[in-house]
Amino acid sequence: MGSHNNTIGRMWENWHLGVYSEWKHPASGQLVSRRIMNPSCRELWVRSFNEESGMPVTSKVREVANNGVQTTFRVATAYGNELHVTTDHKLFTPTGWKRPIELSAGDYVYRQSKVAIALTRQIPPRLREGIGIWTQLMREELIPHEGVECYLCGNFFERSELHLDHVVPVATDLELALRKANLKPTCTTCHRQKTDGEQSIAVRQGSRIGLRPEQVTSISDPVNEETYHLFLDGPHHNFVAEGLIVQSHGYASDPRPH
Repeated sequence: MGSHNNTIGRMWENWHLGVYSEWKHPASGQLVSRRIMNPSCRELWVRSFNEESGMPVTSKVREVANNGVQTTFRVATAYGNELHVTTDHKLFTPTGWKRPIELSAGDYVYRQSKVAIALTRQIPPRLREGIGIWTQLMREELIPHEGVECYLCGNFFERSELHLDHVVPVATDLELALRKANLKPTCTTCHRQKTDGEQSIAVRQGSRIGLRPEQVTSISDPVNEETYHLFLDGPHHNFVAEGLIVQSHGYASDPRPH
């Protein structure tokens, strides 16, 4: 986690109580503290995404509300993202918006990532989603239940620790995106390193911030904690929290909006 200043809980405090300020009294020399309602306390913007184009936009915060203690789940991904969400809160996935109770380990959610500019022009978002869904369905056929060796490092892993990797990246050859022969099982570490390497190529070729499917590794048992609503002006009622794309309400105090 980053500084508590970046959490939605702190956003709520600043929005309703003002920012915390401290200075030395000129006469006594003692430190004096208070909250000040600056105009900037309610001039907040967050990153959102156009769900159709996958392009990043900015959305103005309309209200930050305390939603009381509610049941939350911690959703963790293979890339290292961790996010606390309420039962009714939804994450953006290749198959639409999903509540945490509708997700399981092995499913995919979207995270923000650098995406090659050439790739975003050639592959429409819906087609990319379809490729992701098809790849996920191939797990049952191509990854044995008893586990198998990672094709990159050669070590044996349990089925739950393996991903299906496009040996020839989709960005390199779209015609191979839906060929079983181009899919090989790989462990989380090798998959991440290969993906990061492909992204470094994309950066050199020219890139922008976009959406990338990321595999869910675990969803925790429910716990109760303080939650908040973040309301945004339309038309894009979503924002980026801990790198994941989520609807604009129902958050625990941990997420860091971007």
